[in-house]
Amino acid sequence: PYIGVIGSKAKANILFKDLKEAGLSDSDRDLFYCPIGLDIGTNNIYEIAISVIAQLIQERDKLNIFV
Repeated sequence: PYIGVIGSKAKANILFKDLKEAGLSDSDRDLFYCPIGLDIGTNNIYEIAISVIAQLIQERDKLNIFV
């Protein structure tokens, strides 16, 4: 699964700390992607949307489901 979470890197640190304190395993925490999308260095909403799609494609390709 892919769980994308909108937020800054600072918010991501808080999220992962909270998930750990809640008892989620490392493998479960690895399902969360925060901040969502590939880091392409932009705050433009359209480019962020493309970066999210690119990350989804990247994660899909790791599954080798189209081989």
